[in-house]
Amino acid sequence: MKAGFGIPVMVRIMAIIGVAIASLVTQMLLDEADQRQHVIQERRSDLRHLVEVAHGIVESHARQVAAGKQSEADAKQAALAQLEALRYEKNEYFWVNDMAPVLLMHPFAKQLVGKDVSANADPNGKRLFVEFTRVVRSEGAGFVDYLWPKPGHDQPVPKISYVKGYAPWGWVIGTGIYIDDVEADAAASLRDAIIAVTINSLVLVLFGFLLARSVAKPLRDLTGAILKLAERQWQTTVPHTAKRDEIGAIARSVEVFKHNGLENERLQQEAEAARQEREAARALREQREAHAAAQIAELVEAVSQGRLDRRIEEGDKEGFQLTVSRQLNGLTATLQGVTGELAEVMHALADGEVTRRIRGDYRGVYGELKDSANSMAERLSEFARRLAASANQLRDAAADISAGSEDLAGRTESQAATLEETAAAMHQVTSTVRQNADNALAADRLSAEARQTAQRGGQVVGNVVGAMDKIEDGARKISDIVTLIDEIAFQTNLLALNASVEAARAGEAGKGFAVVAQEVRALAQRSANASKDIKSQISASNAQVRTGAELANQAGGALEDIVGAVQKVTSIVAEIASASGEQSRGLDEVNKAVSNMDEITQRNAALVEQTHASAQALANQAQELTELVGFFKLAQQSFEQRTARRMETTAADHVLYNGEQLPLRNWSRIGLMFGPCRQMPKLGASLSLTVVVNTPAQVFRFAAEAQVVRIDGSYAGVRYTCADADTAEEIRAYFAR
Repeated sequence: MKAGFGIPVMVRIMAIIGVAIASLVTQMLLDEADQRQHVIQERRSDLRHLVEVAHGIVESHARQVAAGKQSEADAKQAALAQLEALRYEKNEYFWVNDMAPVLLMHPFAKQLVGKDVSANADPNGKRLFVEFTRVVRSEGAGFVDYLWPKPGHDQPVPKISYVKGYAPWGWVIGTGIYIDDVEADAAASLRDAIIAVTINSLVLVLFGFLLARSVAKPLRDLTGAILKLAERQWQTTVPHTAKRDEIGAIARSVEVFKHNGLENERLQQEAEAARQEREAARALREQREAHAAAQIAELVEAVSQGRLDRRIEEGDKEGFQLTVSRQLNGLTATLQGVTGELAEVMHALADGEVTRRIRGDYRGVYGELKDSANSMAERLSEFARRLAASANQLRDAAADISAGSEDLAGRTESQAATLEETAAAMHQVTSTVRQNADNALAADRLSAEARQTAQRGGQVVGNVVGAMDKIEDGARKISDIVTLIDEIAFQTNLLALNASVEAARAGEAGKGFAVVAQEVRALAQRSANASKDIKSQISASNAQVRTGAELANQAGGALEDIVGAVQKVTSIVAEIASASGEQSRGLDEVNKAVSNMDEITQRNAALVEQTHASAQALANQAQELTELVGFFKLAQQSFEQRTARRMETTAADHVLYNGEQLPLRNWSRIGLMFGPCRQMPKLGASLSLTVVVNTPAQVFRFAAEAQVVRIDGSYAGVRYTCADADTAEEIRAYFAR
């Protein structure tokens, strides 16, 4: 057995010595840095005090000026002279400049005195005197670091200056110290510290080496013995067992380890045989368990992916594994039955076939799922049957109304022609009576013709009155039919509302039926509105017909008077002129009445045409409602009706959607289904489509706006509206054939 070493003990001890030496060096450097910083701070404080002294000198001269003992110019000159003579630390000095800055006094740069020194800069580009004035303006006083040559030298060295302004005279008073002597003192102190640390380090290294050597050698001997014992070399002699320190204790422990190893060697040989037997049995058991676990995992994976036809092999199982396998196979079979039947029922409902049910015998939650699905299908079936019956009744009633209105239109046109002939006859009678008034001598000869003409006029008026009665009776029947339509629309609206409630209870599966119910409800509402319009128009027509009948009765009475007058003509010739005048006025009134009757009849004819158009629209809406209801497959007859209205397509028929050409599955006048779609639109989404359908009669290619009302796997069912009115009419005619 090969062992590796970490860090040797000698290295560790020497590392401790090294850490101690590093600590000494670090402490030395920190102390030197603190000492240097302390010295610089002391120098800064000294500079501040020195400038304060110089500032006090200037203030004393200013007080002399204020006391009138000295002029300001003399005071300034005296102050500059006194400051120029001041020295400290041998060669350190003061200088004065104004805020321009112009140098007013400098003991060692007399060539600059009286000159503008704003451009004077150190080697680093710092303009010294500009910086002095800036500090005074902003802070009143402060420190400035820069480079400046020592007196008698040309080479600039680091310098720290303190400046303070005297505002009444606009002066900047400053002084500074060169810090190269501080650096020199710090370097000398650092050299002394390095020598002391070096001596201490050598002593520590020597002491650590001797200590490490006294510990490391016995440990190496023991390590060698331990390595040999680890390699089962039990004849190895353990050294240093006689020592009385920690090394000896370790050696004696190793000796105990040696004896225990010999005993353990014997026990291991005995245990190895037993272990091999257990390993063989365990390997066989694990192999079986792994095989069973793999089969269970495959079954679970298949079930999670919806492949419920997979089963676990039971022939190679026994005991607990056999029981678990049988239970899992039974559970998978139950899931396959439930989901399979449920999928069949859902697909059938999606295709409108509401007669499919789940027939298997299931318990628990599967039984609840079965009962819920069958209950939903039963309710949808009942809803579809009731809706289909209502749609058929509405369609038949609409057809009857359409036929009745068409017959009424024909009879109204005939009545209008009769009234037109009556108006012409009355005009002729009026002309005749006027001639009688102009020609009284021919009254006797023409009285017989006038009597006959009046009799014919009475018959015509009687016919008019009879026709008006028939028109009024027909209008009353139409009103009864419209009332029936209104009741049918109301019942259809109630059925659609119930269907919407049932679809809402069905949840996601009832969304398609909710759309159909909404369309049925809208059609019922439109039918009710149309019936109300028809009823109001017929009521108005009845009122006009009654007025025409009254006028016709008046005309009949007038003609009876004419007949009586004509009969008296033969006996009262003398009164012919006055009677003819009265007859002329009476016939004028009759002519006006007949003209009014003709106008009213023409209006009735227009109203009947409008009634016929409304009835035709109601019939079309009833047909559209029947097509929507035909979606549901209730029985064989309903299925045949649906396929007759929803046309199957050919391979060349397709829909263009999102730049993709998709096969068209089937289509009707209001809906179509296409797919499979790679990008399935959402339910309720609005689409812009281009539809191409090849029929035996013609090829339809049209743009359509559609709304998704059904999703069947990868197929989409939509309700569409053709954008082109002519094409929409051609499609309507095609499905009407």
